Amino acid sequence: MSSSQPQRFLETIEGMRDELVQMTSDLIRFRTDRLTGTDFKASVDYMTDRLQQAGLSVDVYEVPREEMREAEEPGSNYRGLGLAGPIAPRYNAIAVKKGSGGGKSLHLNGHYCIVTPTGQWSADPFEPRVADGRLIGRGACDMKSGLAMIVGALNAVQRESVRLRGDVIVSVTVDTHFGGDLGAGYV
Repeated sequence: MSSSQPQRFLETIEGMRDELVQMTSDLIRFRTDRLTGTDFKASVDYMTDRLQQAGLSVDVYEVPREEMREAEEPGSNYRGLGLAGPIAPRYNAIAVKKGSGGGKSLHLNGHYCIVTPTGQWSADPFEPRVADGRLIGRGACDMKSGLAMIVGALNAVQRESVRLRGDVIVSVTVDTHFGGDLGAGYV
């Protein structure tokens, strides 16, 4: 990068503010509660679409049922936190943007699952809103905005025609709040 490129890159990202707020808001609307989430597949599909638009190839992996059986056992973390029925299917994605070669690779990981919202919310935690310049909603900072920023940075790389020598690998995972055995640990 020339000395003016980093500044231009940062300006590009700053110009994406509304787009990033919208992407984070979209992710907040997905009900990806670690115990009873119903939108795991929809959330991964949304991220897949955004990563592909940023120029990455993406593969989605459903965690096989046999891998999830241990998590459904009576003494598991899931049961200890109140899971009554079977665990909903779990999905992870791995995306790659190939570099030109000769550089180090960078792996970025983010999770889309959330801790169960408590009754202390003054509004629907899955309906994002902006108040006092802050985006509020379940998972806004842990870590749905982080996922949006990963995509935003990759979009800025694409828009500014930044040439990467190394590969960029992005993993979008589930079950971080249980040690990641069905998410990052699985992939």
